[in-house]
Amino acid sequence: MFYDVSVFYLEEISSDFSETIRNPDVDPISVVTNENFRISIYEVAAAAGKPVYAEKSLSATWDDARWWREEYKGSSFADCA
Repeated sequence: MFYDVSVFYLEEISSDFSETIRNPDVDPISVVTNENFRISIYEVAAAAGKPVYAEKSLSATWDDARWWREEYKGSSFADCA
């Protein structure tokens, strides 16, 4: 599926979220998607050092929450579940 980029006033469109997140021109990241995709997006964004605004929680369990806290201590996550 291809879109006419000019309709959306965007410079480019990508079907690879990790490529988009790692782009140095992209900052910050707002994650507004379902549970099937959000964790992998959070991980790529955190690894890239991008500020992240998370519409949904970062984890579903306390163990996952503790892992996130330790793994990405000092990162720029704004979790607003």
